[in-house]
Amino acid sequence: MKKLSQNEYLVKRHRAEVVEADGFGDKVLYLPDGTYFKLFRRKRLISYSLVFPYAKQFALNALKLKKLGIPTVTVIDVYRIPSVQRTAVHYDALEGCILSSLSCKFDEDLMFKFGEFLRYLHDNGVYFRSLHFSNVVLTPENNIGIIDIADIYFKEFLTRSLSLRLRVRNFKHIFRYAEDQRILSERLEAFEKGYESRGQSVVTRQILENMCMKDFK
Repeated sequence: MKKLSQNEYLVKRHRAEVVEADGFGDKVLYLPDGTYFKLFRRKRLISYSLVFPYAKQFALNALKLKKLGIPTVTVIDVYRIPSVQRTAVHYDALEGCILSSLSCKFDEDLMFKFGEFLRYLHDNGVYFRSLHFSNVVLTPENNIGIIDIADIYFKEFLTRSLSLRLRVRNFKHIFRYAEDQRILSERLEAFEKGYESRGQSVVTRQILENMCMKDFK
């Protein structure tokens, strides 16, 4: 990780657009050159992030996803900024249409493709904790990719494929969002066909239908 001084950080911050912030300060900046600068703070005094900062985890996740052929952001550099007690990752965004946006036509074909994509993630041991349609992108090449990748678990021991328990838990992340739940429920058959396109799945239609009727907020 590179050290960024207070002055160097302020230069980056000066003409940047704040894309996301909270009560603790800036979270995501859009820089004048069209790239993004995402800041991470340590939320607890004693935390795993002391040893392996969130920014480094983000960069490592991007590398692992690309090795699996999964489209995602392209990391430019990783920083620590002692003056503001943050780490940060500088990256190029994944070009394409975010599935939750109005510009993205969410039809049966796209839902089939999403089901197929999610099955590929699960079969390859990728548990994407931030799974919802605002973090899923349809690229200009008509592939599906993911963004906001700081919180991903990669199953890399014994069999790589996720268990039924982890797959169901991952589906529940989508069902926490009312609009995502509505979209998926209305096109459940297309999603199921996409998810089953790689072979019979341990996730049955009954499991999916039961989740569609529950409130996971």
